[in-house]
Amino acid sequence: MNISGVFEMSFKRRVIKSLRYIDKIPLEYRKFGKLDMSTRVIVDLDIDNLEVPNDYRLRDMAFEDFFVSRPIQVREPVETVIEDGLIIHIFRLSSEAIGLSTIMINPYDDTYYMTACYELDVNEVEVKLLWNIPNYRKYALQDMEKLKLDALGVLITTATYERESSIAKLPYAIAKLPLVERNTYVEYTIDLTKPIAISKPKGGSHNSPIEHERRGHYRTSKNGKRYFVRSTIVNEDKNGGGNKEYKM
Repeated sequence: MNISGVFEMSFKRRVIKSLRYIDKIPLEYRKFGKLDMSTRVIVDLDIDNLEVPNDYRLRDMAFEDFFVSRPIQVREPVETVIEDGLIIHIFRLSSEAIGLSTIMINPYDDTYYMTACYELDVNEVEVKLLWNIPNYRKYALQDMEKLKLDALGVLITTATYERESSIAKLPYAIAKLPLVERNTYVEYTIDLTKPIAISKPKGGSHNSPIEHERRGHYRTSKNGKRYFVRSTIVNEDKNGGGNKEYKM
């Protein structure tokens, strides 16, 4: 799948600008519906053939805050399939929990609104419904298991599969944002044919790179022990920073 950074930025900006009823959500759950610091990930999951590394842990998130979009079928105003009609927001809620929320499109005016939010326990691998819009609890509970499987698939693949990167040209309104927020206007496409190889430590040195975001990844120590490194900003405020567009 080849989607430009311009499309990604316009999609994320369009969703953020069209989000409705955020002020109607209880204060403690509003962060579930906010995508300002979230990054879009594109992945076509094959759950039946997904391989999980023996040392994978659910808490090892490649991205601290990201979202995926899914097609949905609507019957009104006309029966059709909307490709990006459902957004699943995934972010680190705490050291022991991951936040999940479903954000759906209104087919009448193409605006988005959050329908429900959940908590995924990283130890028990269980999902709990936290909040839902009025008259939606039945559907929120019905969709919970499917949401859990989708989220687990995305979490595993983003942490265990390769990606490519390229520089994305940013509109002025985005380019002047702080780096941490600017780096969220990046697109990640997962390639399920390229699992991440376990790297071995190498000698030598290299010049310090410009400021950039490094996603969460596994690293092997000198004694052969493999461990997970969380995503972080490298060389913050150095050399003006850089913004990358990735394909995974």
